Amino acid sequence: MAWQQLHLQCEKANVDLAEALLLEAGALSIALDDAGDQPLFEPLPGESPLWDEVILTGLFDATTDAGSRQAVEQLSHEIAAQVQATRIWLTAVDDKDWEREWMSNYHPIECANNLWIVPNWLTPPNPEATNIIMDPGLAFGTGYHATTRLCLDWLTEQDLKDKVVIDYGCGSGILGICFVIRCTPRICRRYRPTSSAGNQSKCRTQSRWGSSASVFTRRLH
Repeated sequence: MAWQQLHLQCEKANVDLAEALLLEAGALSIALDDAGDQPLFEPLPGESPLWDEVILTGLFDATTDAGSRQAVEQLSHEIAAQVQATRIWLTAVDDKDWEREWMSNYHPIECANNLWIVPNWLTPPNPEATNIIMDPGLAFGTGYHATTRLCLDWLTEQDLKDKVVIDYGCGSGILGICFVIRCTPRICRRYRPTSSAGNQSKCRTQSRWGSSASVFTRRLH
């Protein structure tokens, strides 16, 4: 299956109308992006801020009459006139193996003190390093977010011997695993809410010492 994408740029005051027109025309999904370089900071409760200039992208099934290039091109001019769009353009998207496409965005991450995070379908760049091999799945805590990375770097620089650490969260458990393999702990528990049971990444460790890590979990109700 192939897809057609209709992109248009307009002021934020016209975004609601543009979304409604795209959905009415048969768009399967709509994405909103910043048309400039305007940061949006943490909103207050109940707020949904938008950029002053917004790019809307509507996705259409190219195998249908409404999703043909000719139909989408005609639609683009009709919507542009109603929402005062300053730019419109079309792009084609070929179908792919989307279940594997996301994997191309992951790569090994080198942290501080010779610690690596490696997706489980890739070979560790440094087999002699301490490698955390993980399947990112849907869980938070892959090391790609700055907060996780900073915590990992901090852990590798601490004297953790005989310390008790609680890794509280519903992500991959990567911080608890890092703690286990960087020290000789008495115990390391990782707590997670029941709702996250289906959102766990699978992790294992390979270190230069051939050690493995065990992480205990407890559900909170």
